[in-house]
Amino acid sequence: MLAKSAAGIKALQIEKADLISGRLDCLPTIATDTRTARELIESLEASTDDSLQRHDLSTWLTHLDYSDRHRQISQSRLNDTGQWLLYDPTFLDWAHGSNQVLICTGVPGVGKTVTTSAVINSLLKEFKEDATVAVVYVYCSEQLKDKESTVEFLGSLILQLLAHLDTIPKDLQESFEDHSRGRAPLNQEDASALLGLVASKFAQVYIAFDALDECFSRDDFIDVLEPLIPLYKLWITSRPFAMKDYSMFDGALHLSLSAADTDIIYYVKTRAAKSPKLRRYLEKDATLLPKMQANVLRKANGV
Repeated sequence: MLAKSAAGIKALQIEKADLISGRLDCLPTIATDTRTARELIESLEASTDDSLQRHDLSTWLTHLDYSDRHRQISQSRLNDTGQWLLYDPTFLDWAHGSNQVLICTGVPGVGKTVTTSAVINSLLKEFKEDATVAVVYVYCSEQLKDKESTVEFLGSLILQLLAHLDTIPKDLQESFEDHSRGRAPLNQEDASALLGLVASKFAQVYIAFDALDECFSRDDFIDVLEPLIPLYKLWITSRPFAMKDYSMFDGALHLSLSAADTDIIYYVKTRAAKSPKLRRYLEKDATLLPKMQANVLRKANGV
């Protein structure tokens, strides 16, 4: 009887020891889980702080957001139109050579804005995996002249560059604090300095300015652009007359934009394919489509 009791007590002691040992074995796992949870919370807090800081900076830097306009223009562009320019030797010399400025001029309606969107998308795609290269842009518009100013343009470029960075530069945060946490507006000198500061975080920066001739403060803005010429790759579109009086662009590359024959041919073919009535005529007469294309080409006269 005593032997059985002793055996039972010993078994209980062994079971208790195993239970304690098992719980002790769990302590490293619990500690690791606790540390992981704490790190996750700290990461979320840091992410939230960063998002709030970026929102405050956005409000302070600019009221202009060109992303929606760029998206709309890109979606309105027919596939493959404007592709000829991406293979043009002058464009390639600018994009990958030593020339810093490419000025593309053309009459209204020639497709300068659509071409700009094609160039931006091509550069974004090419440098998608390269964190040392940034592509930013401005779409000038007479419709926005009440909102546009040189400071707003510069602020938009700074904000777009900031979107390429994982962390907010310390000097930019300090400038925000110095301006009463964004309650004091930026002036042109400070905005120019901040653009240079943020852009210096990249090995290469491409800046596209569409319709510079429609820029309400064009003269002021071009004065700001002049010191940027040696530093960044500038793509500029404009009507021809607007660029004649600025000597700082004398050494720039130039392209005269016109609606390429291939783009017009593709456009006519696409529009005809979408019309049930035209499709019926085209099925009956194989010569009709090329006749239509030739007629449109003749009347387009480069536009």
